[in-house]
Amino acid sequence: MTFISLDPAIRPRLLRFAAGYWFIYLVLNCVLWSLAGVDLIESLPGKLVLVASCVIMALVISLVLKRTEGQSVSYRASLGLGLSLAAAILFVVVDHINLLVYLYPEALTVDAVYVGLSLIEGVAIFFGWSCLSMMLLGGMQAEKETETPAPVSAVSELTARQREILALLLQDKSNKEIARSLNISPLTVRNHISVLFRQFGVKRRKDLASLLTDAENGLSA
Repeated sequence: MTFISLDPAIRPRLLRFAAGYWFIYLVLNCVLWSLAGVDLIESLPGKLVLVASCVIMALVISLVLKRTEGQSVSYRASLGLGLSLAAAILFVVVDHINLLVYLYPEALTVDAVYVGLSLIEGVAIFFGWSCLSMMLLGGMQAEKETETPAPVSAVSELTARQREILALLLQDKSNKEIARSLNISPLTVRNHISVLFRQFGVKRRKDLASLLTDAENGLSA
């Protein structure tokens, strides 16, 4: 399970959402700690490290939740809460490492109240992320499913040569094989395929094949 397993159309939107969410958290964190008397400049590197670790953990949470899309909402919410608690524990660890560096050479005293408040903060921000990312990913998936694909009826509007090439392409023939079958040059085949990609709004052979599988029987008509 890796980040690159996400649909290429979904990945950039999730990254933009993550950037906005955690940037807002960083700003609020800086403002509140500045009001508490913490030097913003000195503490900023540690805060950036903390936020960077939060982004990584948040994306992992989203990937896990994405793989449970078929489960019930209550199950996914419970899973999101459990993942948020685990991430919150790591959040506290990273936060205390930052404090250790920030206070050096002074010794760091572990305050149970501060640890408890940090855990609550971590659970809150990660569970908030879990819920929002579930809504975002679900919405993007719904948009993708309701997108209107290139109509299969467009096949009937193709030229005879384009229909021949499309039929062979659906048989998983290479450009050279298509060229030999139709007694034309591979360059001509490539140009025709580029036109077909544009007409049907796809970029890869397998996308075109998937889109037109239902129309394959009509290509020889």
